[in-house]
Amino acid sequence: MKKLQEYLEQDKERFLSTIANLNKKDTVIKEVRAEYDRILYGFNEQELSAKIKETVSYLMQVAKSSADLIDCNGKSVIYSRVEYGSRGAKGKRSWIFYVLLIIGLVLMGLCGAYIYIFLIHFDDTNKSLMLLAGVLVSQIILFIAGILSHRKSIENKDDLYAEVAYDPQKVYQNVLAVVLVADKLLSDISVSETIELKKELQETKGGVNNDEVELLAQLLESAYGTRGEDASEEVISQIKYYLHVRHIELMDYDSEHASFFDKMPSPVKGTFRPAFVLDGVLMKKGLASGD
Repeated sequence: MKKLQEYLEQDKERFLSTIANLNKKDTVIKEVRAEYDRILYGFNEQELSAKIKETVSYLMQVAKSSADLIDCNGKSVIYSRVEYGSRGAKGKRSWIFYVLLIIGLVLMGLCGAYIYIFLIHFDDTNKSLMLLAGVLVSQIILFIAGILSHRKSIENKDDLYAEVAYDPQKVYQNVLAVVLVADKLLSDISVSETIELKKELQETKGGVNNDEVELLAQLLESAYGTRGEDASEEVISQIKYYLHVRHIELMDYDSEHASFFDKMPSPVKGTFRPAFVLDGVLMKKGLASGD
């Protein structure tokens, strides 16, 4: 069975290339989460254990939830930028402008009324001078108001920008660390599950009880004593098939599995009774003579 790490390494080049072309952290995190999904999908396609599938799904969900904590920053570049050719926004006119404008217009109106009432009907030098002074004052006031009407532009300020170059290798190493931890936990669960299965099989002995095992062992010992005869070979063959369908195998003596046998002195070397083995776990020792 392939590990999570193998699925990540299988997709390494594509993953690094994708991260290198991203310039926003949220898109980097999105790609990391997508990679966790791809790893999970590939792993579940070949995993048979429901318990391990459930566990790895939970682990990948936790990894996706904590993806925001990944340190993916590389080099940071800070620069300023000015929009050339743009005009600053106009500021608001002062209230003084409006006051002076009103005063100037009122004076101009009074002067006009004076001209109409007095100059047409009377010839008075002093009043002519007053009119001239009034017109002059009103013009000065309107001139000042005109100056104030030119609103000051709000000056543009240089904006500072920061660009972060995300480090694909750093992102990959973070994802790899998560995957390695998950693989270790899944390996422990797999070992535990195997031990429980073997224990269960040992207790049930593949559906064969102790009395049957003892009886079959005696029949095999007798059949091995006359091995080579047709009747004995037929008994051995039938017993092997009966045990095989119950996940129990018969093992003849060899030096690699010497611990599965009791030894007895004999001029004849070989197996006198085969060992009973259930999924790699010894059920009943065999009997043999040999080195």
